Amino acid sequence: QFTFTEPPIMVDGEEYAGAEAYFQLQKSFGTPSHDGAKAAMKAITDPIEAWAVGRAHDLRADWDQAKVGVMRTAIRAKFVQSAELRELLLSTGTHPLVQIKPGDTFWGSGKAGRGQNMLGVLLMELRDELRK
Repeated sequence: QFTFTEPPIMVDGEEYAGAEAYFQLQKSFGTPSHDGAKAAMKAITDPIEAWAVGRAHDLRADWDQAKVGVMRTAIRAKFVQSAELRELLLSTGTHPLVQIKPGDTFWGSGKAGRGQNMLGVLLMELRDELRK
């Protein structure tokens, strides 16, 4: 299994344990449980733990409309703030980037390989911007 240490990121002057922690915390933004999610997220160091915290709190009403913008912010912070990760992303050249995730047809490829691959799309978008 691939293991990776998620680097902390800064967004709007606030530090998060990583891109996943930021993304998951934004799910509850503006809800009554957001303060609880924020408190729980302070103890998080692992992306899987962040995912669990995100699922344990209220989901904001506009999440379906907001999630792509939130992910764009998260990956931008992750790859712009880490020279090592930025170089890794740029080293992929013009190759297609695909999140191979059989159970996820939105962020990944889905079981049949025909998912939206939105994470790959956002990474390729950011890679193009970083090249300029």
